[in-house]
Amino acid sequence: NMILFFFLIFSVIVRRLTGIHEKLDGVMLTTGKDTRVFTKSVQSALAHLVDIDRIFVMTPSAKQVGEKLSGILGPRVLFVDETIFPINWVNVSEVMIQSVRDKGIYPLNDKTPFEHMIYGRTGWFLQQLLKLYAGRLLNITDYVLLDSDIVWFRNVSFIYEKRNKLSRYYYASSTQYHAPYMATLTKISGVGVFESKEKIFRSGIVHHMVIVREVLEDLFAAAEKRHGGMPFWQVLLNESALEMTCRAPRLNICGAGSTLSEYELYLNYAQQRFPETVVFRPLLWANGPMPGLLFWPPEHQVDSDGPKRNWLGHRQAEVEGVLEKQMIADAAQGFHYIGYHGYAKRRYFELHGVDINSLCQNVSLLVTNTTCSWRGFENSNRTVTDWFSGCGCYMANHQKGP
Repeated sequence: NMILFFFLIFSVIVRRLTGIHEKLDGVMLTTGKDTRVFTKSVQSALAHLVDIDRIFVMTPSAKQVGEKLSGILGPRVLFVDETIFPINWVNVSEVMIQSVRDKGIYPLNDKTPFEHMIYGRTGWFLQQLLKLYAGRLLNITDYVLLDSDIVWFRNVSFIYEKRNKLSRYYYASSTQYHAPYMATLTKISGVGVFESKEKIFRSGIVHHMVIVREVLEDLFAAAEKRHGGMPFWQVLLNESALEMTCRAPRLNICGAGSTLSEYELYLNYAQQRFPETVVFRPLLWANGPMPGLLFWPPEHQVDSDGPKRNWLGHRQAEVEGVLEKQMIADAAQGFHYIGYHGYAKRRYFELHGVDINSLCQNVSLLVTNTTCSWRGFENSNRTVTDWFSGCGCYMANHQKGP
């Protein structure tokens, strides 16, 4: 016991002297308008993300949201007003429009599809800047970006190997591929799209990501040098706007207005310039449904959760209760996390086949005597765990469209 005691004391001293810390900080953004999923997201992250110590919540209404939720979420959650970032909504739209005006090809007139899109997506671009500048703004080292509409159900670790310099972290990935993101990230960083030995593209769009500060600062420097000393945030906005008007002088915009992904930008750069920091490991996750939808397939049979017809809508007053009911089912199905996106009218997966096989190799896909939903459960005389067992892997292997 004495040996163990001195070993623990020695370990603490070494960590302090070397600057190596066992925990990471989490960073979330929220508008604070609808806190139903957000509150559950934070609570689940605190409970299941074993490497996270504190969660910083950046919001335009930090005082109001903090007063409302601090008592519920506890002292590990710190609310920060996003106005500490010197760039605001007006700056974002002005910079993006000015970059297109300077290019001189797209015919701006205050009413074009591009200008309309910019005014509608300003907040979306601003949020990405805030996520990438969070390390500097909050004076934190390596941190985990967390989307505020994902709920975690199983314990997850992000730390593969903590080192004094360039620690190694676990990353999940998806099958998503959006060409405008690739075009923009190449113009920003000068680094092309990463080609893996697996010969499959692993997207970083999985609604969370570990950011290594040294890697991010190197990306900042590379982009600023490539663009003549222009501030990184302005490089991002300029290239995003120019990609959006890639058909100029035609008015149609490219990428449906989505021309920047902080997740793709960071992960692509890290894989090429700092590959030793990235370790892929699969997680069982899915997108959707939005709060208020409950999986309700045909009676007495198992059906895919992909089609919209299999999701039952509810009145506004019932939304929170329905969300909690679907969360219980999703936890029992074995998911690591689910993104309850406000736009998702069904459930859809973005997992590579090799990852599904790895995750589900020891799970029976022969799902019988269950609907993998609450339909029929009351008359089953079975526990929730038994009723939903294996359903997550079954659905991942039986995906159908809308």
